[in-house]
Amino acid sequence: MPVGVTSPIADTAAETLWWGDFDSLEAQYRAVRLSTERVDGGTVRLQWFRSGLARVFGESDATDPYFAQLEALTYAWAVERPGSALAQLLYARALYARAWSFRGDDYASKVPAAAMGEYQRYIKLALEQLTTHAELLKGESTASTYLAMIGRNLGWNYETLHALALEALARNPADEGAFQELANASVPKWGGNARRFDAVVREATRRVLPDAGMAMYAFLYDDAAEAFDGELFSASDVDWPTMRRGFNDWLARWPSEYMLNRFALDACRAQDKPTTVELLDRVGAKPLARAWGNRFEACRRWARSP
Repeated sequence: MPVGVTSPIADTAAETLWWGDFDSLEAQYRAVRLSTERVDGGTVRLQWFRSGLARVFGESDATDPYFAQLEALTYAWAVERPGSALAQLLYARALYARAWSFRGDDYASKVPAAAMGEYQRYIKLALEQLTTHAELLKGESTASTYLAMIGRNLGWNYETLHALALEALARNPADEGAFQELANASVPKWGGNARRFDAVVREATRRVLPDAGMAMYAFLYDDAAEAFDGELFSASDVDWPTMRRGFNDWLARWPSEYMLNRFALDACRAQDKPTTVELLDRVGAKPLARAWGNRFEACRRWARSP
């Protein structure tokens, strides 16, 4: 889902998990797990639900006691409800979150050995949780997505991650989550390269949203802009006319203030002045700050320059 956008589905999932109301969370999951409907800016309902969970599991200011509590809570649910796919998924997700609480966001070479050891241990525990319950989870596209997320951290090869992306789509043809993980694994930061990333984007465009033109192309390239260190148009194989078409395809189907603002930012990055001017006029005097970071004024000055 686009970063910086919200949805009532995500808000409700986050609040329900925060308060530990598993029965309500289970009901929400049943309502979205196989839905192919795209809402709130073009994101499938299941992705919004996972986004809400991720807010709780990814609390940036939390310390280890917080993640230990999440682990204990979800472990209790998994034990109490052995036949619940969601309970097993949540416990795996909590283990993954605790792994990253030890690792942090610094370069691996700067992470203390003890912290890295705990990170690796918890990543493997998350994997074990999913593989142990593979039979129960065989119909859950979220299981494929979480496996791809874990596998990316464990350095699984492209072929394995690609198989998980296809598996997720077989389970829910609208759930691009595992394809997003495959795209993430294909950027240079994770050992990929521009050519492989482009191939993943084009395949996802064909498979996930075949009736939406190049919408997925624009979404995935925009989503990866920071992974290319903000140099998307020099460090990747993106084709701006194709991306521009993709943004238009997306907005024609799923109007979104966030995606409109991102379209304007990417037009600026691509140095397409006529498109940037047109889009800034559409954005108006109140740009969406979370879509621009600190780049709005620079783009506006450039668009207005002779």
